[in-house]
Amino acid sequence: MPTFITAPDQNYRYALEAAAEAMNEGVPGILGVHLEGPFLSPMRPGIHDPSAIRQMTESDLEILCAPFPGKLMLTLAPETLPPGYLKALSQAGVIVFAGHSAADEKTISEAEATGLRGATHLFNAMSQMEVRDPGVVGAVLASDVLYAGIIPDGHHVAPDNLKITARCMPERLCLVTDAMLTLAGTLERFDLNGYEIQLSSGRLTNSEGRLAGAHISMDDCLSRMCDATGIPFGTAVRMATANPAAALHLEDQLGTVAVGMRASLTLLDQRLWAKAVLVDGGKVSAPG
Repeated sequence: MPTFITAPDQNYRYALEAAAEAMNEGVPGILGVHLEGPFLSPMRPGIHDPSAIRQMTESDLEILCAPFPGKLMLTLAPETLPPGYLKALSQAGVIVFAGHSAADEKTISEAEATGLRGATHLFNAMSQMEVRDPGVVGAVLASDVLYAGIIPDGHHVAPDNLKITARCMPERLCLVTDAMLTLAGTLERFDLNGYEIQLSSGRLTNSEGRLAGAHISMDDCLSRMCDATGIPFGTAVRMATANPAAALHLEDQLGTVAVGMRASLTLLDQRLWAKAVLVDGGKVSAPG
């Protein structure tokens, strides 16, 4: 799920078009696209361009609800949506996650009842648990159905919070990389919304020290999650495979090894390093 973050106006259309073209051409490993913004809370912009954050319009709703060849995941702040929009998105097959949100627990619970699927980058850029308001974080932890993506890179989430989340929702927690350009190994800095993002000690930040994505691969997410929480290896594997497949309504195709499922597999050595990747039965890469 390649991610397109907040951009001016309706520039997200280019991401939809690019992802659709890639899928139609059979580019391996692309299930759809993740739009992170621009319908976020101006109170929780994170690294996103505040000037491009805005409320969803009827025109946006029409574009997002149009037929799409893959899975469309949309991260937004539920409290900013006009009435009825979340239900319309869900009925159109859009997978809506809360993120960059200042919503209270009541808003998240109401959103869950009308189609909210989960939360993006749990603990980051969202309202936290407080004594009388659980916020987005508490609402997700208390839910029986909401999924959550989490970045276990040692910078985005404290180890004890990883432990708490793994215990509360082992069957709904999804490991995500939020990986940026530096992971390709050719860059240590790049430009994002006019800010220079620099890699230092495995941490990607702008000049103000604000996190800007992550520098971590999925096999590293797997081993770090095991080390940080002490959960069984099989549980961590589920968080990288079956859980996200279910979150995307793809549990009948991906996430488990069984007859009739798509042969998309990552082969790991005893150090949990990826040695080869198969997508739908074809070898895509064989790292050294």
